[in-house]
Amino acid sequence: MRVRKILILSFLLIGLHCSSFAGGWPQPKGSFYIKLSEWWIVSDQHFDDLGNVQPNILDFGYYSTSLYAEFGMTHRLTGIINFPLIVYTYSLPPSTIGKQSLWASGDLDIALKWALTYQKPVAISLTLFSGIPTGKDRKNGISGLQTGDGEWNQGILIDAGIGYSIGKSSAWTNVHGGYNQRSENFADELMYGIESGINFSNNKITVLARVAGISALGESENALNINPQSLFSNFREYLSFSPEVTYHINESWGITAGVGTAFSGRNIFANTTFNVGVFHRVLSSS
Repeated sequence: MRVRKILILSFLLIGLHCSSFAGGWPQPKGSFYIKLSEWWIVSDQHFDDLGNVQPNILDFGYYSTSLYAEFGMTHRLTGIINFPLIVYTYSLPPSTIGKQSLWASGDLDIALKWALTYQKPVAISLTLFSGIPTGKDRKNGISGLQTGDGEWNQGILIDAGIGYSIGKSSAWTNVHGGYNQRSENFADELMYGIESGINFSNNKITVLARVAGISALGESENALNINPQSLFSNFREYLSFSPEVTYHINESWGITAGVGTAFSGRNIFANTTFNVGVFHRVLSSS
């Protein structure tokens, strides 16, 4: 019974937490999860290098259609990919100049998650990840538009999660921390966050709240590639709040929807983000 609850919590986390590689729970051996999602932001303001909100010179839009997948290679080892298949981004300068737009793929993320604990009350995992610059950076984009940052990065992430009950509802909390090493003179980053979720209506509906952030290391004075009117700036920072809701159509299919907003930031857009997605999962009997 405990194992079954752990597996249920694992899948609920995977369905809601793709951006940080599904928390402390790995995929069971032979099982897989796949999600197609749309994430977008329309921005008319940004956080400057001092953390103040400033109006954009141009209005920007960014729409990313992404494929996220996990496969249980063993009961402890899970392979992960996250690939923005199609990204559409545009800028709206003064009407005398006209709209500029770019269609391209985004940067590919790949990762391996290793469960340090397995079928224990506290799920602890270690994730090694790498970002591959398959998108268009500012040098290769149109009029400064971009779908990636043009740099290879790699890092490590540690998650710790625990499941529990609130009345008749199952719930969980997961915390994570990590380090992202970036190339091409981009500042390295510390990553951190916490999330909690709870299930309602016989596990048909899941509600989650997440607080997550990144902090840049080093000094930004005289640094290259700082562009606060962007998602891909050097020395970017933020502390965000992202609630999400999942509806489980059945044991194999579900849909998600969420929003994201920032308590604070630096060198990054300062508008609300939105996301919707559909996922499919198959639990192996092995």
